[in-house]
Amino acid sequence: MAEKALDVQSEVDLRDKKAEAFALTVATVGITFFPWLVVVAAIVLAALGYPVAALITGAAALVVAGPQIIRAIRKSDDDS
Repeated sequence: MAEKALDVQSEVDLRDKKAEAFALTVATVGITFFPWLVVVAAIVLAALGYPVAALITGAAALVVAGPQIIRAIRKSDDDS
């Protein structure tokens, strides 16, 4: 009986760890690629002829992707 309870508890713990790992993976991918997705959306909207939407999306892209670009530039300056 105790072994069965221990097996169930181990399975529950494993499920929690898998769910946490999946959530961390999704969040990491989202944080990494979301700014560039917004940039692509601005380009696509401009190409399709939606200038106002492209302008708003471009401004959002600067707000979201700007810090990543600045960080990358500063990092490359430190390397040289």
